[in-house]
Amino acid sequence: MRHYFTNDNQKTGRTYSISFEYGRRGFVFQSADGVFSKDEVDFGTSLLINTALPCMVAGIAPKTAVDLGCGYGIIGIVMAACIPDLRVVMVDVNERALELARLNARNSGVAERVALAAPGAPIKPADTIITNPPFRAGKSVVIGMFEASYAALNKSGRFYAVFRKQQGAESYIKDLMRVFGNVGILAKKKGYVVVECVKEDKE
Repeated sequence: MRHYFTNDNQKTGRTYSISFEYGRRGFVFQSADGVFSKDEVDFGTSLLINTALPCMVAGIAPKTAVDLGCGYGIIGIVMAACIPDLRVVMVDVNERALELARLNARNSGVAERVALAAPGAPIKPADTIITNPPFRAGKSVVIGMFEASYAALNKSGRFYAVFRKQQGAESYIKDLMRVFGNVGILAKKKGYVVVECVKEDKE
């Protein structure tokens, strides 16, 4: 059985066209079998975008960002389209997802400001890291993403994530508190919670 959180270069199967709106801007993403939420934008991802993106632009907007576990690129592409001059690195272990993310970045007119990381590549330093974690990959994988994100963030950089109560949100928030030393709850809706952490100097 193929999983969206594995390195899958499978190019067969159905393809899908998915519409998404943020603010007054509309997007159309191409998706396919073998990637996460293949035929619609899942509620957690939508909530994460609509909660985190206004926070990013409320103060000094980030110059660099990482979409960690990008899938076919929704979060990173919307960020790049809505924040002028933002450069985004999109990371995923699924090669099929990365191919789709590259296509979607080009179709959305942000390809020149979006780079894709090869599976297994270390996270590059960034002002912001954002993720809808691959919970089915296992808790050790997700916690590893938290720790790698903390290490990669620039000073005062911000980490955004969405969790689902049924998938252990409370436990993951405790893990983030251990890694970052702070967790802010930005939104709770329909069993999902969006959080923000700031990389601060640890005493």
